[in-house]
Amino acid sequence: SLPASQLALELEQRQALIQRLLREVDTRTAALSRVGHEVLQLRDRRAADAAEVQRLRRALADKDGALDRIAVDASQAEHIDHAELVRRHRMLAGAYRAEKARSD
Repeated sequence: SLPASQLALELEQRQALIQRLLREVDTRTAALSRVGHEVLQLRDRRAADAAEVQRLRRALADKDGALDRIAVDASQAEHIDHAELVRRHRMLAGAYRAEKARSD
């Protein structure tokens, strides 16, 4: 059997070790919590970015379709009367101004 002073010293050392390990667990728990929060933020950001990419793809497809329609209309311009050409010109000018205002 060990003397009381040696047992007290061993007990003190073990308690110090336990305290150090508990602080380490707390530190790692906090780090894991921060990382988990970052992962959730990144997932949300990724989902938002994917939605934005889809929105931009749809907008691009819409603009491509509009350009195709304009090209077809332009190829048939010789069969359109003057009043219709003036109307389309005004409509396109308005659309251009609206798009320019949106992009500025």
